[in-house]
Amino acid sequence: DRAISLGNYLVNTHPNRNNSADCSTAQLWDFMDNQVSYDPNFIQTVALAYDWLYNDLSASDKTAWKNFIIARADCVVNYYNANGFSPYANYFFQAIYALAQAGVSLSGDDAKADTYLDTAKNMYQNQFVPLTQDISGGAYYGGGLAEGTGYGVTIDMFRIVQYVTLIKSATGDNLMSLTGAYFNDLPRYLMNATFPVETYKSRFFSSGDYSENSYYGGRSPYGLGGSRQTVREFLLMLAENLSDSGLASNIRYFVDDPQYDISAGYQSDYMIDVLWHNPSAGKQASNSLFYFAKGAGEVFMRAGWNLGDTWIGYKAGDHFSYHQHADQNSFQISKYGQLAVKSGN
Repeated sequence: DRAISLGNYLVNTHPNRNNSADCSTAQLWDFMDNQVSYDPNFIQTVALAYDWLYNDLSASDKTAWKNFIIARADCVVNYYNANGFSPYANYFFQAIYALAQAGVSLSGDDAKADTYLDTAKNMYQNQFVPLTQDISGGAYYGGGLAEGTGYGVTIDMFRIVQYVTLIKSATGDNLMSLTGAYFNDLPRYLMNATFPVETYKSRFFSSGDYSENSYYGGRSPYGLGGSRQTVREFLLMLAENLSDSGLASNIRYFVDDPQYDISAGYQSDYMIDVLWHNPSAGKQASNSLFYFAKGAGEVFMRAGWNLGDTWIGYKAGDHFSYHQHADQNSFQISKYGQLAVKSGN
């Protein structure tokens, strides 16, 4: 009842709930309850709730929720057709997942579902997939992140993993295969870019909007901050979908290693483990001591995976997105904690 009440509040008070006509020129950001909102976040939330709560919604609720999803999803499609989204920015990945969730939730209920699914797939195939290959501008080749560690982990790669998982579950279409090795390289990148420290359990390589003084770093009691459960969720999703059983066992070991504490942060996050953790599956520690993400131009080296082992990260790649910083040719070192760190924010 509370979920339905919250959904009704959203779809009946959103400032542009019935407006899709001007989205080819208008921004996709609105003010609601004195906070800036990005419409794909609303779309994916309402669409998922519409799907899960469908049998509990009244006829009038169904109509209002469906009209809201269609109006805002049309807005995203119209904006994309007129202006496009940069595949190096988080707004691109949020739009893909939001349109896909709208399409899946409305399938069999409205003909526009196919438009949303097709638009999301076109964005994925025509813009994202090429950048996972060894080409000029191929920021994602080797599993790297165009926007840096903060936005790149908590939004970009999280949404793209959610997208391919959703489509495989709903249609059986394995979109991961279109990228070659990317979805094997992504967890290798994330694990090698993470190192244990005494104070915060673990930290990521600091790149872009992720630094000592950023939201994802020093302000949190954990080095991974709010991204901790996000990382666990999409790594476990990947472990269940990868054909490489050895890599999947490395992922399961990593997310359960108490030195790194890649664990559920709040009671509600335990649903991650209910949905994706396979306690009977094998776990094995990675023996990787070196990783090179060619597209992002980043190198990680380590003496081992324990607190006292030296870890070094280098960044010498291109500049792809505005959430990156001018930190090319920088390095970071950790041993029992951070010795050389990226400064600034």
